[in-house]
Amino acid sequence: MNNTNIENVILKFAILLVLVYNIFRTLATEYIELRLVNSSLVKYSLFCIVVLFKYNIRIKVAV
Repeated sequence: MNNTNIENVILKFAILLVLVYNIFRTLATEYIELRLVNSSLVKYSLFCIVVLFKYNIRIKVAV
């Protein structure tokens, strides 16, 4: 792997971490403040988490 590939992988991983952090923060805020476990935002956030983990696995397999 050359430096460009390593930088791209690190950048993708950093973006993924930020996205996952924001989703978990949103989930925690909504659950603690609103107590809406079955709301559409929680369902959407869980869907995003699943998609991000699938995307992360594809990145690891591709590298």
